[in-house]
Amino acid sequence: MTTLITLGPQVLVGPFHDDVSRPLGPAGLILCVRADTDIDHACDVQVLRRELAERDRRVVELTGRLLAMEATLTWRLRRRMESMAARSPLSWLMRSALYLGRRAIEVWLDEGVAGVVQKTAAKVRLGRGLLPPSRSDELDAQYARWLRRQRLSARRLRREYLGQNSFRTWPLISVVIAADGSQPDSLNATIASVHRQIYPRWQLLVASGGMESGWPELPANDGAGSTPAQLAVRPRLADLLQRAKGEFIGFLAPGSQLSEWALLEVVRRLNTGVAPDVVYADEDEVDEQGRQRRPFFKPGWSPDLLLSIDYVSRFCIFRRELFEQACSAKDEIDVADRYDLVLRLTEAAESVAHIPKVLSHRRVGQPVSSPEAERRAVERALTRRGREATVWSIAPGSMPHHHRVVRYPLRVRPLVSIIIPTRDQVDLLRQCLRSIADRTDYDRYEILIVDNDSREPETLRFLAQVSATARVVHCPGAFNYSAINNLGVNYARGEQLLFLNNDVQVIAREWLTAMVEHAQRPEVGAVGAKLLYPDGTIQHGGVVLGIRGMAGHAFRHQPDEAEGYQGLAHVTRNCSAVTAACLLIRRAVFEEVGGFDEALRVDLNDIDLCLRIRRRGYLIVYTPLARLYHYEGASRRRLRPAHDERLFRTRWRKVLESGDPYYNPNLTRFAEDWSLAV
Repeated sequence: MTTLITLGPQVLVGPFHDDVSRPLGPAGLILCVRADTDIDHACDVQVLRRELAERDRRVVELTGRLLAMEATLTWRLRRRMESMAARSPLSWLMRSALYLGRRAIEVWLDEGVAGVVQKTAAKVRLGRGLLPPSRSDELDAQYARWLRRQRLSARRLRREYLGQNSFRTWPLISVVIAADGSQPDSLNATIASVHRQIYPRWQLLVASGGMESGWPELPANDGAGSTPAQLAVRPRLADLLQRAKGEFIGFLAPGSQLSEWALLEVVRRLNTGVAPDVVYADEDEVDEQGRQRRPFFKPGWSPDLLLSIDYVSRFCIFRRELFEQACSAKDEIDVADRYDLVLRLTEAAESVAHIPKVLSHRRVGQPVSSPEAERRAVERALTRRGREATVWSIAPGSMPHHHRVVRYPLRVRPLVSIIIPTRDQVDLLRQCLRSIADRTDYDRYEILIVDNDSREPETLRFLAQVSATARVVHCPGAFNYSAINNLGVNYARGEQLLFLNNDVQVIAREWLTAMVEHAQRPEVGAVGAKLLYPDGTIQHGGVVLGIRGMAGHAFRHQPDEAEGYQGLAHVTRNCSAVTAACLLIRRAVFEEVGGFDEALRVDLNDIDLCLRIRRRGYLIVYTPLARLYHYEGASRRRLRPAHDERLFRTRWRKVLESGDPYYNPNLTRFAEDWSLAV
């Protein structure tokens, strides 16, 4: 048994955990000893007393600063206005006014009146909303409003797509339903939804597992030119491929229903540009009263997300040639295992397309495959790809999907150079270094502190003392985050480069190991972490392009213990970018793209770096297993300089306007909570 002893104003004794649930204050000193060990032999008493006296002094000093701050007129006025806003029935308007006022003051302090005018005009030109909208309502309420805006009649769809559009090709699509274990009523509803399709060229195959007798009668075709529905006796892929006549083969989960225009939308996508090999779409849930709820507006193609959750297989379409490439004739593949098929076929696909429209509806309580079956499917996929890995299943709770964690063993243990820019703020730096030393299970790392003109005597003394365990590199001159980090790389010896802010604190001991696991993969260019605010809410869960016209952090202010949007904050997935507050990248990739752009002096340089990495064909990976606290804004204000914003937007205008491929266009562009665009 171990005991946690905190020496400071209070003494707390309790069980010790590797993952701390809250940050340590500046007065915290952690000593971990065995309960049956005499503490007099665990440490030198005089050293502890000196440490205790020093921390008590710092507590008194910081408390004095806090009291002085709270006594200022500005602080008292802000508290009063926030209290009024919270009580006001127009609280969203009051919050918006406070938001605008604070931003205007920040710009005025840094750039003067001209900066306020210039930045306001830029926001208006970009077409961005100045008032951050309220997002307090529930997802289902948002979805009800979204449906009222989006619903189109089948007649209008027929006129728009069949009357006015002339497709280049009208492929036959074979739709396969694996019916084993399905209730006849729900299966009838699934079959009927196929027969209601506006698109006429389809073929239906029902894999029944030999249950021909007593099977519910299939609805008759409407004579619109589709191939007669068939009943496949054996649910083996080889048998179905013999009967399937379509150029594309689709799979539909039993109990799910297609919207009337589902196949029409698929064919429309197949006729747009180069036809993809795989097509999938968004989905929602239908309750007993027929009400639509719990929509899943899915990200674009994300191979790491597919290993974490099955977000594709309820309704998906594949080019027929993929089956010949990916499925051996010797394999006895059951078509009921749609997830296994999706993993196999996407391995052979050259292009995967996502239709950001709700084309299928799952039934409330619809059975899902077991976590064990899905875990085995992922293990088989990793074996086919020549990857050694361990797959863990996670209980989904109220989530509609089973979640998994894939851990890749380290082939080697490369040296990681942890590069930490700093300027004064010695308390933050001290806490950051202590947490790395105490809570890092990866043993091969070096620390480089890049000091940008620190002047406080206490900081200078600390930098002189810490040189025994970390190298200090001096970078004089005006603050330029990109130049500071590039200089640190010049002094780094590691094969892997970890860029880390001085205002972070490690939570999970496996943080660095979890990041190196992905950085060793040749297809991965950069890896980001889950960062939390001190109150336990999420500060960073990946970066989303296009939020308020630029970029934002996914799931900001969402409680870490909450499910959030489809649980995506808690699974490994691909992103367009991640923050450099904690970013791991192989040195070879960093040098290939030219490092940080020093023209972006303060902000957006990390996103620019990630976009250049993605342009080279690499993946950006977000891992929730790397968990750290981030005291955002503690080391500098969060103001985004106009120069950096203009340069970034000019360079990446087309990317921003086309939308983030990992963020559904039906989700809001005005907030970071993944609520709907209503």
